[in-house]
Amino acid sequence: MRPAKKRSFPDTRPPVAKYCSVVFPLSTRQVFSYQTGEFSGTIKIGQRVSVPFGRRESIGFIVELSDRLPDVPNLKTVSRLIDAQPLVSDKVLTLAKWMADYYCAPLGEVLRFVLTASVRPPKREPVAEEVFYQGILTGVAQQVVTPEQKKVLDDLKILLTASEKRTVLLQGVAASGKTEIYLQLAAFAADAGGQALILVPEVVLVPQTEEWARERFGNRVAVLHGRLTPAEHYRLLCKAKEGKVSVLLGTRSALFASLPDLRLIVLDEEFDRSYKETRTPRYHARDVAIKRGEIEGALVVLGSATPSLEVYQAAKEGRYAYFSLKERIVKNLSFPEIHISDLRLSGTVAQKRRRPIISSTLRALLEERLLKGEQSIIFINRRGHSTYLFCEDCGYLFACPECEVTLVYHHTTGELYCHYCGYRKDQPPDCPACNRSRLGRSGVGTQLVEKELNRFFPDNRILRLDSDALNRKEGLDSVLAFRDGKYQIMVGTQLVTKGHHFPLVTLVAVLGSDVLLNLPDFRAAERSFQLLCQSAGRAGRNLPNAKVYIQTYYPDHYVFSSLPGFKFEEFYEKELFFRKEAGYPPFGYLANILFTGKREETVLRKSGEWAELANRMSGEMEIEVLGPAACFHKKMRRSYRRHLILKSAKPGRIQEFLRSLPDKQIFDKGVTIDIDPVDLF
Repeated sequence: MRPAKKRSFPDTRPPVAKYCSVVFPLSTRQVFSYQTGEFSGTIKIGQRVSVPFGRRESIGFIVELSDRLPDVPNLKTVSRLIDAQPLVSDKVLTLAKWMADYYCAPLGEVLRFVLTASVRPPKREPVAEEVFYQGILTGVAQQVVTPEQKKVLDDLKILLTASEKRTVLLQGVAASGKTEIYLQLAAFAADAGGQALILVPEVVLVPQTEEWARERFGNRVAVLHGRLTPAEHYRLLCKAKEGKVSVLLGTRSALFASLPDLRLIVLDEEFDRSYKETRTPRYHARDVAIKRGEIEGALVVLGSATPSLEVYQAAKEGRYAYFSLKERIVKNLSFPEIHISDLRLSGTVAQKRRRPIISSTLRALLEERLLKGEQSIIFINRRGHSTYLFCEDCGYLFACPECEVTLVYHHTTGELYCHYCGYRKDQPPDCPACNRSRLGRSGVGTQLVEKELNRFFPDNRILRLDSDALNRKEGLDSVLAFRDGKYQIMVGTQLVTKGHHFPLVTLVAVLGSDVLLNLPDFRAAERSFQLLCQSAGRAGRNLPNAKVYIQTYYPDHYVFSSLPGFKFEEFYEKELFFRKEAGYPPFGYLANILFTGKREETVLRKSGEWAELANRMSGEMEIEVLGPAACFHKKMRRSYRRHLILKSAKPGRIQEFLRSLPDKQIFDKGVTIDIDPVDLF
């Protein structure tokens, strides 16, 4: 009898990797090799591991696995796995590698942004969190769209299902229904089994957008932003990676969540500078989102009433698809009337100094709204009470000893406060220079405006919204309370100009509108125009006869002349002409190299050495070197500051120059590299 033939089965054992490459959140581009040891059959790319590093154990990220022995002597072995499964998908890891290359940052530091090494799995899952993620809402309520919205939506759905995805600019006037398009596109992606990622620039906008999203998607939506606890953040990352989230909403940190079938990425108000990270790797969420869409094969929608010039020009050249919404969704609702108040006509210098904060014209407009049961917003881009305190006898100016900027008086605490480093002190009774007590305050901030409004309208509820108020526990809730009509007037900083929907607001007043326009930055005019248009966009979204009242000393500037009638194209074409003449973005590329240090001579020496090297290589690398020069704020947090600007007409040349430098130079503790900066001061 012949023996039975032995059946062969496919080998289902995981592949064995004897070696791994690890990066650490350190100032180096070096990748370190280790033996996987007992974890050779279970270790995966994207996991965190604990490994011996020097004389201590350190946590790093697995970025590569191999069976080939690295050409490295005395290889050490992985001590333990931190994560049972990778929290970073292959596609997000690819994105992180691109960011490290483009922003000239260490890959380990980029991955620390993607997944902070300090996050630990929670000891137990709260019941509320379990309930939140159980079940799927089947009926998604959708609003009826206008014919204009429907055409845009139908075209975007075609792009969403196309094999080759594109980046899209959706430019829509205020109250044109952009958010409705985002939500219906997200529902379309989710119904097809995919996932959508919707980003907003500020956490203050999260409650409003979350409320709308939950009405549609119930517990298919999750919210991720920087104010979550590490345990909450960890749980959401796990749920997203497991595919239990269909729509993820958040601020820029949500961009790095691993989503197994990402089909749509939306950036609302794409121009907003809050999308730019202020710490290494100083990425811009808009550009990273576009790259992630390319990697994932997802449609990227950039939405705004006032797009950045870079995005506007890309759409104009056909590199991005372009769609527009020119009509408001409420029928026969006209745009608010814009009144430009010329401050040059308000009398002599002495009369201007005595000019009331709330003018008689503005006060009458506010009273008219109160009588109608409508709401008003007053925007002033300075928080605090008075912008500086001085001695009326000797002229002594109270300044921050750490930053060399004036201290701002805060009426609520009676303190002088530095908005840059946090230094604070009680207001002294006398001048420290002459010992006299005639101390004067000048400049206007949100607290002083709030105080004046309470004096004029004591029977009405006034809400102040600035970063001081937002840091209080009830800060975000107060925004929803204003929307629900529980306050009559809101005064605040740029936070009030973001994409809020306040249906009862029919008056927006802008005080101190020239502050941004006078900053030493080539984007000053663009930023001013965007801010004023966004402010105006809060008025008359649901009610007729809305007004926008703007005070300025420069009424003839094209920023202000383009506002009546919202002449976007007129402003953009003028600004693009100036940018092209100067070779600034979108017609050129920039990097801002910042030098800081406690000793001024060290900062001078480093910036000079960089300038000498850059000038020596400028011809070969096709870059232009501007500076070095002192920053607008020469000293902050006890550190002196200088910067050097690198400029090039060709993409990638600045990065090529920076990559040619050794780690010890570009990752020096006193050197910060900012590719595509949004600020130059």
